Amino acid sequence: MNVALFSLYASIPIDFAARFCFWRFFNLEASFLVINADDYYGEESYRIAAYFVINQCLNKVFGCVCFPVRNTLMNNRNVNRGVCIVKDENVTQIVESSLKVVNNKIIMASPLDGSEKFTISFETLVSMNMFIFSPEVFSIL
Repeated sequence: MNVALFSLYASIPIDFAARFCFWRFFNLEASFLVINADDYYGEESYRIAAYFVINQCLNKVFGCVCFPVRNTLMNNRNVNRGVCIVKDENVTQIVESSLKVVNNKIIMASPLDGSEKFTISFETLVSMNMFIFSPEVFSIL
């Protein structure tokens, strides 16, 4: 498991900002974790997130707890995951994709936006929507 850093200095897609605009109604003064209620992340994920909140979550640098895709696959079923594009230990993009294992050797990623399919390895990091934010995120959204 890894915590990949990402910065929201880059432009945020409109659909992303719109999806989370309800956060503006909260008065948060501390860093916080955003998760899916229907996913199981495991105890270690929360330890990693807590460490990140205490030591690194500041000044518009936020975290995404990422998982090797091999740990997130379901028995011979397609799954939707956010494929993390990582550069210099920073998530620069998350490509929401349907993933399918082909011949137990490669994983075919079909982006949900209809863009070109691509292959990933079993070690590729994916997002299961476990994000760590500081209150500075509200000035960006």
